[in-house]
Amino acid sequence: MNEIIKFLNNDTKYNCSLSMSDNRNRITILFENSVPESLLSSGFELLNEHNFIVQGDYTAYKYIYKIDVDNNTAILTSDKDDKYTEPTITPTPITPTPITPTPELTEEEKAAIALEEFNSAKSSKIYEMSNACQKAIENGVDVEGKHYSYTLQDQSNMLNVMSMAKQSNMEVPYHADGESCSLYTYKQICTVYMAESINLTMQQTYFNQLKLYIQSLTDISDKETVDAIYYGIPLTGQYLEEYNNIIAQSNAIMTAITTVEE
Repeated sequence: MNEIIKFLNNDTKYNCSLSMSDNRNRITILFENSVPESLLSSGFELLNEHNFIVQGDYTAYKYIYKIDVDNNTAILTSDKDDKYTEPTITPTPITPTPITPTPELTEEEKAAIALEEFNSAKSSKIYEMSNACQKAIENGVDVEGKHYSYTLQDQSNMLNVMSMAKQSNMEVPYHADGESCSLYTYKQICTVYMAESINLTMQQTYFNQLKLYIQSLTDISDKETVDAIYYGIPLTGQYLEEYNNIIAQSNAIMTAITTVEE
């Protein structure tokens, strides 16, 4: 607000901003505060902001063209016949869109949709079980009261440490979760590695058998069975038998490796 005006019928000075229309018959006044509506029809003078000397005569602008009270704005005109008219808005007729009834699905189409949803549920369950298996492997194992995680980085580190211990026949630094490094003999680090390897085999074998079981469910009436499956649910029948055979063989291999190493 960089201008000061005074209406002819009042000595009050108002801070405002003035802007003239292109044809100069209207002037817009943006007031700093509220619009003094009762004074607008008297005309006004523009005052010098320092000494209040009159430096602009706007007494001809004494007709109200439009007032916007909400925005503290008044538009005055020097032409008494210049009147503001609200624009007429002609509503656009709305043509209702005809509703086309959705054709009823045939029994074959309903069956196809149900089968697709069932297969999607099976795929989602297998993906969920795969993630759970990976987390179970990375979570690691407990060995002699200490916990060892088994992420990809842990697997790489453990193999490197085992190799150094075996080649140097010296103790090497390693650490359990949440503990600082300590020295491990080759036998100690090998014990941790064996436990991690057995856990990895158990988790992968369990997931593979669980996946085969899920894939064997082909009737859409089994969807609730699929939805109820969780990681850790007991295996049964041929899947449990195959799991036990693989784990027994894996344990035998680990025992043989350990015997050779000793």
